[in-house]
Amino acid sequence: MTHAEKLILIMLSEIYEHLGIGGADHINARFVRSAIDSNQTWALSRKYPFIFGGRTQTPDVVSEVRDILDMWSFIEEAHEGFSAEEKKRVKAEARPYGDARFVGFDRHTDILHIEVAKFLIEGLDHFSRFKGRDLDSHVPVLNAYLRMYQVFEPIRKTLVGRGLTATEMIDIFKAPDAETVGTFPDVPPSQVN
Repeated sequence: MTHAEKLILIMLSEIYEHLGIGGADHINARFVRSAIDSNQTWALSRKYPFIFGGRTQTPDVVSEVRDILDMWSFIEEAHEGFSAEEKKRVKAEARPYGDARFVGFDRHTDILHIEVAKFLIEGLDHFSRFKGRDLDSHVPVLNAYLRMYQVFEPIRKTLVGRGLTATEMIDIFKAPDAETVGTFPDVPPSQVN
């Protein structure tokens, strides 16, 4: 989108909002402005597919973030249902991820991923379990997540009507090697936003 197109759309959305224009296919002017201001214009075709003929734009980074958030949703949900013994086992065998809590992406190395995640969570109301969290992990973790997802993806296809087992979760957490993980923050879940 060119700068001129962005300006025109923002001005139109302000007029639209000021006049209180609405209808059956109501366009949320604030959402439009937010998507443009944050360079998340891919979200417009997701929110309003009827305008774009049902076709959605999905840049690679959006697909990647969506996959990672989906994986962490399954991980956190399964972990919440584990017995105390299973949680203890995961914590012991899957360090540094044993607390099974998504901590986001590194703001310095993965800014596109953070911005897409924020927009998916806050702008589009997807992955509500992560709403309100600080998504800055403070260390690079993207490569670790991508390796974890390679293990998770084949398991994902089998998760109809069931959650991850402790063994599957440990296998996912063991996918990244020490070099990939780096110095992951050892923060208790109670201190992670």
